[in-house]
Amino acid sequence: MKKIRIDPLTRAHSPTAVEVVVENKKVINARCIGTFFRGFEIILRGRDPRDAPYLTERICGICSSSHGTAACFAWRMPPVRVHRVTATCSAI
Repeated sequence: MKKIRIDPLTRAHSPTAVEVVVENKKVINARCIGTFFRGFEIILRGRDPRDAPYLTERICGICSSSHGTAACFAWRMPPVRVHRVTATCSAI
């Protein structure tokens, strides 16, 4: 088993890393690690949910499409999962 860590990711605005575990030339685990907080949940609190993709795409200049996509997926999830998805995506 081999663990590959890419740290830091230079295009990110905060300490961010990627860890990949490879076994027999196959990825068996991968994760992104980051601590940057953009506060999407706070900005969107009390707003129409249809505003989420539009606003989140404009918060980050690097990965705008990822935030918009995550906001669209969040419409279909229960509230606890929404928080996890947005927290994960904002860390990426």
